[in-house]
Amino acid sequence: MFTPNQSISAAAPWKEININDCRFCDLSLHAVMDTNEYAASFLDAYPVVEFHTLLIPRRHVLTYFDLTLPERESIHQLMVLQRKRILDQDPTIEGFNIGWNCGKAAGQSVFHAHCHLIPRKKGEKVHRQGEGAQPFLHPWVDDPALDHPKATKSERKIAK
Repeated sequence: MFTPNQSISAAAPWKEININDCRFCDLSLHAVMDTNEYAASFLDAYPVVEFHTLLIPRRHVLTYFDLTLPERESIHQLMVLQRKRILDQDPTIEGFNIGWNCGKAAGQSVFHAHCHLIPRKKGEKVHRQGEGAQPFLHPWVDDPALDHPKATKSERKIAK
């Protein structure tokens, strides 16, 4: 476990981070929807679709692989609760992506473990929104068949 002023570059050589600078550690910065003993959930500030939700451990850890069993279970409990709430608000949702990006090479950009719960509708185009946002391109979210701007012709052909 890390102390508040400790650099975590040894554990995460891809990025040097000071825990005091972690935007997920300060829950007052987010419109928290639910919490329990070990986790919290809130809407993503840069959603790829409506109701895109983040689930985080309250303790600062880097990735899913650093979570304790009670933290994983707490995140799962909030995920099930949020899924039900999302479906109650929009019954046209047909599925969900659940994703963890663990490490910079895997697309992690906020180095506090977090899970994405992304509701999906058939044929829906998925793009990250917000100031200066780039199109979201992760294998568990993007479907090249949706003509994503970064999808290559061969990826589109394979997906069809």
